Amino acid sequence: MTLFRMVKPATILILCAFFCISCDDQIQQDLKQEKQEVRKQLSDYGKKIDKEISRFESQLEESVDEGKTELQEQILALKQTRREVQNEIDSVEETTQENWKKFKEAAEKHMEEWDQKIKEITKDLF
Repeated sequence: MTLFRMVKPATILILCAFFCISCDDQIQQDLKQEKQEVRKQLSDYGKKIDKEISRFESQLEESVDEGKTELQEQILALKQTRREVQNEIDSVEETTQENWKKFKEAAEKHMEEWDQKIKEITKDLF
């Protein structure tokens, strides 16, 4: 009977350790998947900005002197926004499980801010 009592707690500990490892593996897999999704969203967003930059550059080539300065300024603003997006993409992998939620919320907020910025830039010119 003494041996049974000793084995039982050890078995419970082993099972608990196994399930904790399994849960941790699932959490890591979920985090990896979420990171991939956010990275894709940011990458798609960067492509959207790249298209706007190309559109502005085409307009710049066709514009007369009076509009060129404003277009150049807007292109610079878009390129700055594109760099911010790229910095965010580069930061995805550095994010840990502990700060992931905060990072993801910040990334979503940044995309909303960038949307507003792009709307402001494009409304004056097109």
